[in-house]
Amino acid sequence: MMVASTGEKPLENRPSIDSIDVLRHFWLTLASQLKTHPSVFSYTPAVEWTLPASNLTWFPPDGSSSVVSSPQGIFYWRAWLMAKYKTLEGLNTSWGTQLASWNDVQLPNYEYISSARKYKSPDNQILDYQNFRDWSTLRYFKPQIEAIRQADPNHLVTISNHMRFWNLWEGAAFGFLGATPFEQKKWVDYVTFHANFSETDPEPGRTDEEIVRYATVLARFCDIGVPRPLMLEEFVFASTNPQRVAEVQSKILQGTLAHVSGWTTWYLQFPENPQQGADPVDLPVESSWLDSNLNPTPWGLAAAALAEEVIPSQIGWKPPIEVVPVSRRDSLVPKSLSLLTRHIKDWARRSDLTGYNAPHEPDLDILLDGDPYPILDNQPDHSHVSDWQNQAPQGDASPAGGTGINAGQ
Repeated sequence: MMVASTGEKPLENRPSIDSIDVLRHFWLTLASQLKTHPSVFSYTPAVEWTLPASNLTWFPPDGSSSVVSSPQGIFYWRAWLMAKYKTLEGLNTSWGTQLASWNDVQLPNYEYISSARKYKSPDNQILDYQNFRDWSTLRYFKPQIEAIRQADPNHLVTISNHMRFWNLWEGAAFGFLGATPFEQKKWVDYVTFHANFSETDPEPGRTDEEIVRYATVLARFCDIGVPRPLMLEEFVFASTNPQRVAEVQSKILQGTLAHVSGWTTWYLQFPENPQQGADPVDLPVESSWLDSNLNPTPWGLAAAALAEEVIPSQIGWKPPIEVVPVSRRDSLVPKSLSLLTRHIKDWARRSDLTGYNAPHEPDLDILLDGDPYPILDNQPDHSHVSDWQNQAPQGDASPAGGTGINAGQ
């Protein structure tokens, strides 16, 4: 075995680190300290999670093409397919391939040939990988949430979701971020989503009405499944004009009164030090209640008035007057605008109380033989972690998160 000049074994030859267990112990420690803290409302293990990528990147990192190409990512992808199909013949039948062994299974190619309206990889392979990404995300979060609940029975838990999930466009299978909010409901106390816009966003010229429609469509999509409170956890209209910020953010709040259970918004930020990449032009903007001198912004004044005058009298979720089925396949392997995207752009022909329905995806319940973090087990047995990990490439015990793979900071 090779030995480094320091006398230590090279990193790739060291025993694998169970990154999920590291995260579990982080949450056990933190939540134990905060369980009686009066200022804590809720925990969230990630903000705008994407797979692959990590938090707050929104698009896959350069070169990833929406796949986890590390040895660990490929190992789990093949193991997941073996658990789903049982036989190579079953997989070949589904994908229309003639693979000779499981080791021949490769990651999908999301490239889209618009002239032929087809992807480079078979549709079923791409759909399988979308489901694998969703499964990996849930498997990553579940033990963390269990650890939080074990240490702190007093506070709530959620997952802070991005504003892009099934609202894709032609050829944009790569744009799925690997998380479906309504599939998280069995583990969270309430569901969250974000709705952030800008006067210089990728679709400049969006009307205020379309921005509100966008938020309401996402809210109704998140309502699919068992009832859970729904929080618009973060909403922004980034503009260098503070009055426009207040105007549009007020419209978003008022426009979602019948669709969500509550809102949270930024209370303080420092415009002289904007977050790089948060806005396409990186201009100093304020979308919070207070400026850096702790004085109320126009939005802060508007939010205070809304809290006193509008919200108490008008808030109240209203049931849908029609429910439209949403296809997972058509949404996640899109060859035209997805249903949600069409509704955002075509709301004039629909009621603002249109709801959505989609069945639970059984692929998200797949169990790997000997997995120390089974997706359906409420109290997983971690005693055999090391034995099971010996089968996987060294560096990580998860396809989503931590050392050695391109996901999960």
